[in-house]
Amino acid sequence: MTDFSAYLSTHPQDSAVAFYNVVHTHVCRASHVSCIDVAPPVCLHTVPLELSVVRNISILYNNTTLTENEWSIILQKRWFSGDIIDCYMSLLTHHSPHKIYSHSCFWLGNYLFNNNDIQKPTWNILQREQERVHWFTASGNANWNYVIMPMSIHNSHFILVIFDFLQKVIYCCDSMGGIHNTVRDQCLRYLEFEYFWCTSVAYDHNDWRVCNYCTADSGFPKQTDTHNCGAYVCVMAKCIIQNRQLRFTTVDSLRWTVCYELTNNTLL
Repeated sequence: MTDFSAYLSTHPQDSAVAFYNVVHTHVCRASHVSCIDVAPPVCLHTVPLELSVVRNISILYNNTTLTENEWSIILQKRWFSGDIIDCYMSLLTHHSPHKIYSHSCFWLGNYLFNNNDIQKPTWNILQREQERVHWFTASGNANWNYVIMPMSIHNSHFILVIFDFLQKVIYCCDSMGGIHNTVRDQCLRYLEFEYFWCTSVAYDHNDWRVCNYCTADSGFPKQTDTHNCGAYVCVMAKCIIQNRQLRFTTVDSLRWTVCYELTNNTLL
């Protein structure tokens, strides 16, 4: 165990982050394993939704109000905004029996990746999204069952990373089947940082497993268009939290599901 308090008392000009980068400078590789269990399909809204039915609905999630503009984006096959995805994750966290924390798309895209070189990862203490939200207790126990990390890669494609603290599995989800090792390493690095920030002890996560969710499931309905990645991200998060498989007869049912659940503040 490293004496974090003693270090800062003799180096007051240094931050916890600077100390972390001195004592723990590599990314521990988690072992890869397929973690897809045989499970029933997720519940989707399979009846087409018309904009005229929902256009007058206004609903608030985490200080973001969704109105006709957002329903239009969802139902007219346009690219999802980060706000829509963040609101859906808020819905998921509030209606699940599990303890879930979700980071915002904006924070991940602008701080976790764009400003960090995976070969030389360093962290600024001001880049923690919520100062009062901790992943771990001071003794090292996880505060959450799941941590959800939706993100946009180069502002062109939404993907999803979920930390499952119950099974110690990190799910990497790209609906087009991409393998994002750099993203995985940055997220594992951030897991280490959160643990160190909360405990002052370096974290060895060699007992974690990695699951490339969309390729591990042989029956996964891969995305074949350029505009549905946001809808996939929302419903894939629901699948993992509920331990369900993603199956559908039409990809439009993903958008109908997101719209129905958001407008009704419920999960199917």
